[in-house]
Amino acid sequence: MKDISRFFRNNFFYFLFHFADKPGHFEVELPIVIDKEFDKPYQMLHLGGELRQPQIWFDPLALVLNPVPLGVDMNGEVTIMAKHYQM
Repeated sequence: MKDISRFFRNNFFYFLFHFADKPGHFEVELPIVIDKEFDKPYQMLHLGGELRQPQIWFDPLALVLNPVPLGVDMNGEVTIMAKHYQM
């Protein structure tokens, strides 16, 4: 984890944390604090998450179009597959 920051607004403490920019599984343990007693947390909150790397691949890996005479149509099919992308 790169950074944890905290700030106080409207009688609430807010925690902001930023995980690494690379894919992987990440965990953080945050203190639950009552009456601003940061040295004695009431309880610890365990959070975990996974950053997945988007992937894209093609089938077939290569498409070869043979030469044809002018005026003759030539076609081929390629399938594009994606994983871990959001719409």
